[in-house]
Amino acid sequence: MVGAAAAQEEGCAHDGLLVSSGEVLTVGCDSCSCQNGKIVCPQPPTCPRQCFYKEHHHEHGATWTNTDTCDSCTCTDGTVSCISKECPDKCSVNGMNYDVGRSLR
Repeated sequence: MVGAAAAQEEGCAHDGLLVSSGEVLTVGCDSCSCQNGKIVCPQPPTCPRQCFYKEHHHEHGATWTNTDTCDSCTCTDGTVSCISKECPDKCSVNGMNYDVGRSLR
């Protein structure tokens, strides 16, 4: 039973601090808690964060096309994820897109 008691009291690390199990803390503007060694926050976040991608800010939930690669990108609570797509009017070589008819050396 000592192992079970220790597991219930396992804390969480957040911003360099140790937070006790059951303790409430603020992450962003969300009220979160430490539960069994993990920080648990509401889903979806109450105040999701913006994304910064290639010198542009994007709101949470925004979707855009990366003009360099034609990838479809999405901002989810401060994290950018992109799905690889080929440009319909370009040729793709080693991840770079070139105009159709352009000669490469």
